Parts: sequence; structure tokens; C-alpha cells
Amino acid sequence: MQTVMPCQNYDYRPLVQVMRQEDVLFSSLLTKIGDGDPLKEVDVCVRQSPFVTNAVTHNLCPGGVLLFYSNNDADAHNSSLVTGDASVVVSDADDTMGHKSQN
Repeated sequence: MQTVMPCQNYDYRPLVQVMRQEDVLFSSLLTKIGDGDPLKEVDVCVRQSPFVTNAVTHNLCPGGVLLFYSNNDADAHNSSLVTGDASVVVSDADDTMGHKSQN
């Protein structure tokens, strides 16, 4: 029995164009991080600038996809949505299903 690995079916393409980061400040920040150089306060501010609060996210893009660091963060977010909406009814289901053997 021969196993075929999915990577054996990959189509390889040559790199014909080098992509560059247009934002010079962000590019230098990435270089510092890659080199392990210590970051200055302004570098930390640049790094944190793309992050926004949940409230801003819901206002700017209510149907957007949210990425979370952990499952606990995702659960907390989902719980806050459910508890904040009065139209959502939360109930516990205690239904069980069974099967009897004919033996």
C-alpha cells in the first residue's frame, strides 16, 4: 500500500517579483523585531496602532471576522454578545436519546 502525501501534488511556481513593505516605519520595525533589537517606545506605539477595541470593531465592521488569541477569549466574546442581546433566549437542553437492544 502506497501513501500519497498531499504536498506531492503541490504546484511550484517561481518567485518573479520581490514584495516590499511600502511603509518604511513599519518595515524598520519588522527588521528590529527580526534582528532581536530592543524596541523604543515609538516602535511599540506603531506596533500597537492597528489594534482596536471590540466596540470600535462592531461599529466599523459589524459582520467582520474576528480573530482571538485563545479559545477562552473567543468564548468570552461570544458570551458577551449573548448576554448583551435581550432578544436571545438561552435555555439548557436536557434531551436524551436511547436505543434498546433486541437481545
